[in-house]
Amino acid sequence: MKAPSVKADISSRAEASLDRRFSRSMGNMVDVGYYQMLLSNSFLSNFAQLEKACFTTGAQVGKALAPILSSRFQGNAHDAIKAFYAHMRYMKVDVQGEGGAVTVRLSEAPEAVGPLAGAALMPFVSGELESLISDLTGKPVRYQSAEHAPGGLVLRFGPQV
Repeated sequence: MKAPSVKADISSRAEASLDRRFSRSMGNMVDVGYYQMLLSNSFLSNFAQLEKACFTTGAQVGKALAPILSSRFQGNAHDAIKAFYAHMRYMKVDVQGEGGAVTVRLSEAPEAVGPLAGAALMPFVSGELESLISDLTGKPVRYQSAEHAPGGLVLRFGPQV
């Protein structure tokens, strides 16, 4: 049985959410977790595939969001990423680093704490951040690792080779 196709214009939904306009019949913010749940329901029996699918999907979402962030938020790429996640009330993000080495600390993120800490949903955020950092800085990076730290999760990105 083939899974149903889920198509959504992420860019227009993000724009609507940033303007605080309704993007769905319920709620007025782009709920990335909603899309993660749709994906995870399709892959519950194969977590390796789920992890890969979530990372790839997150990377595609990041590519769609990058032009919006650069046009909507002031400051450098790191400031734009922090401001976007704060505005969307999705999680607190702190981006540090120059050149190809970037460290992102996530806190107040449901995926970074509790029983979901090791789940396959973090690859979605990792893929999204990889694309955002790469596209907004103009310096391609690759996700390298994640580790739990007091108060959240630390993601490390390095130069793409």
